[in-house]
Amino acid sequence: MKINNPGHLSLTKTIVINRDLTAASEVISYTGVGFKPARIDASSVVTGTQSSSQGTTDNALNSYAIYSDYSGGSAQAAGDLVYLGSVAGTAYGVVSSYDIDGFTITWTKYLSPVGTGIIYATCSR
Repeated sequence: MKINNPGHLSLTKTIVINRDLTAASEVISYTGVGFKPARIDASSVVTGTQSSSQGTTDNALNSYAIYSDYSGGSAQAAGDLVYLGSVAGTAYGVVSSYDIDGFTITWTKYLSPVGTGIIYATCSR
């Protein structure tokens, strides 16, 4: 917990998510944050590759990610908090709700990505 301004309490907590990119598309709730977030900032990488992404979701669940892929290219992904790729496909995650003790991500698998995504999700309120 940190205090930004006297009289205003700001909460932040980072959780680490490991996502098997071969897993099917699905909806997963992540808990343990300790509060209902109003914003999430995520830094993500795929182990053993050069693929990474930086994303944010605001209090209205608007998301935007910037990613660098396995081939050294980069792009923008409006609507995604996490966008991870491998030579064989991609996996991306969209925050579908903020929950009382965390958040829910809708994961979509495109083609046949491989590897493990490691996501550092910093939640704040």
